[in-house]
Amino acid sequence: TALGSLRFREEVATVQYSSSHLPGRELITGKFDISPDSSSSAALNIALTCVLIVLLGLMTYLFSASSNRYCIQPIESIMAMMKEFSKNPLAKMRSEEDEEEEGETSALKESITKIGDLLRIGFGEAGGRIIGSNLNSTDGELDAQTAGARVHAIFGFVVVFQFATLTDCLKE
Repeated sequence: TALGSLRFREEVATVQYSSSHLPGRELITGKFDISPDSSSSAALNIALTCVLIVLLGLMTYLFSASSNRYCIQPIESIMAMMKEFSKNPLAKMRSEEDEEEEGETSALKESITKIGDLLRIGFGEAGGRIIGSNLNSTDGELDAQTAGARVHAIFGFVVVFQFATLTDCLKE
């Protein structure tokens, strides 16, 4: 290549040497061509950029997958449990237990299931409708003055005399 066509970065140095041995030329100038090194350096920089892009994409995918598995899916399953409970508070809550699921998420699901069981036992058929209407309300506040519903029920009462003796006989 002609030295005049080199870019500034392709010239390593301009060396000026003064000599008294050459008559008429006191100053000698030398330029060195490093364009092959510059080309290989550019190719390595392109390869490094490509590797970094692939690594960044891979890390983004792994972060997204982890956040989906450990944050988003548990919250969505808890929200689905609550929606199902608000539709029918008297139905038994199904906790979709995964064997992989552990820690706070499963403890939270178990607590929600126990609270639902306690509400179902404590309020019964008539209270279930009130609980459902409060859970379905859009403002998110508890309305303690919700009108109740009339429920027809039959109550029975049985007295068993000598219950301890009877249970001892039935064990044998």
